[in-house]
Amino acid sequence: MEIVTIRLREYFSDATTVEKAIISFITQNAKNVTKMSIHKLSLETFTSPSSIIRLCKKMDLMVIKGL
Repeated sequence: MEIVTIRLREYFSDATTVEKAIISFITQNAKNVTKMSIHKLSLETFTSPSSIIRLCKKMDLMVIKGL
């Protein structure tokens, strides 16, 4: 997870507003996020599951937990 948070922090300045909300939550709650579903993460960040999936694809991260 540490490598993921580093990559997300590096991308942060180029991210959209929605992506920044997701990245901020993930970096501040890294241990808890690993246990969350995409749906739960979207509720916590006030974003859509699609936005999270797009960010994961853009960052070339595997989406492990489904909706």
